[in-house]
Amino acid sequence: MFREMYYWDTFFTNEGLVRDGHPELAKGNTDNLLHMVRRFGKVYNGSRTYYEARSQTPYLSMMVDRIYRLTGDKQWLADAYETLKDEYGFWMRERLTPTGLNRYGSSASDALVDEFLVTGSKRLGTDLFDKGYTPERLHKLGLDFVAEAESGWDFNPRYDRRCTDFCPLDLNANLFMYEVNFARFAQGDGKGIRVVCGAPQFTLRLRRCRNRLGARPQHGIRIGGKQQKAAHVLHGKTSKAQARR
Repeated sequence: MFREMYYWDTFFTNEGLVRDGHPELAKGNTDNLLHMVRRFGKVYNGSRTYYEARSQTPYLSMMVDRIYRLTGDKQWLADAYETLKDEYGFWMRERLTPTGLNRYGSSASDALVDEFLVTGSKRLGTDLFDKGYTPERLHKLGLDFVAEAESGWDFNPRYDRRCTDFCPLDLNANLFMYEVNFARFAQGDGKGIRVVCGAPQFTLRLRRCRNRLGARPQHGIRIGGKQQKAAHVLHGKTSKAQARR
């Protein structure tokens, strides 16, 4: 049994607790994660200092919304809202790409990168140090492994071992919900809605997701956009012409 909380696991745990008639336990979990943001500036992957180099898929805004809908506690919401803005700031500061969309990453030390390369070798049944990779390629692979752990898809083929190259649709959908919730949370005092070039932030994110990651029936369903010239699709990759769009 794990002795620590894990970030996105707690969202689903809370949903179960609420449905099973234990909203006070769900609120306690949410308060614990809010405290982590206040203390460390983000929610760690898990509630151990071992996880300080990475977060995990952001769900705290949705947890706060769920608790507020149950309790109607406006002061609690106001305090939580200020904390959520700090967490959102982490994602917009540390995980923003030139596309205006977000990706997974880490602040992993060289030692942690090497640890993930060793673990990856064991998980994948191959010695990654014996493949003739350059030190730079090995280091990039290790960083991608750590980023996969932040995504929750550890050592999974979804990102083709290039997690830091992608702006996943589900991550950006969650941050879109943060921006929608912020607009709702701020309605009471008329403050805090982030407006960029005359449009709320969530409107801009939606537009970017549609332009860069959106479904186009003739091209397949894009499930994550590579930051440079290609977009990953459900079955294969886009052509150069599609990637330029």
